[in-house]
Amino acid sequence: MLDCCFEVILELKKGEMMGVNNIIGPGLRAPVSTTSAKDLKVNTVVNALSHGQTIDFDKLKSIGPGYAAYVVLQGDKVIYAGSSNHLAARFSNMMMPKTTFLLYNKLVQDLGSFRSATNFLMRDCKYRVKMCESRPDAEAVEQLTIATHNPVYNKR
Repeated sequence: MLDCCFEVILELKKGEMMGVNNIIGPGLRAPVSTTSAKDLKVNTVVNALSHGQTIDFDKLKSIGPGYAAYVVLQGDKVIYAGSSNHLAARFSNMMMPKTTFLLYNKLVQDLGSFRSATNFLMRDCKYRVKMCESRPDAEAVEQLTIATHNPVYNKR
């Protein structure tokens, strides 16, 4: 699986991936000659989140503890990318009125009520999940997925 994902920076405008080792100063980047094995692993995981099999809300809540990167889809569009060390807990806790779950709070604002936000996530969305070896791996995949898809609910 992934051994270290934080070394990835996605250059969207140029369409090439670069590792942190290629940064030569603030805002300066060295030319990229090859893509590292670590970059390829991260790219593979992001691709799986972009095009892999979807699951529904009930299946999502049955996933046990472990580091994971995930996307929330409305139709075929990625509307949110996240990471968690326990997905079932993340999505169960969202039903609490004082949740800190960014996606859920934004949905409540957009849809007008906790019930509407919950129904939207349970009935109208699908999910893709990729388990990772560590929290840094999951967070790196999350950040690269956000950079790749620019999901509407990841914007602050």
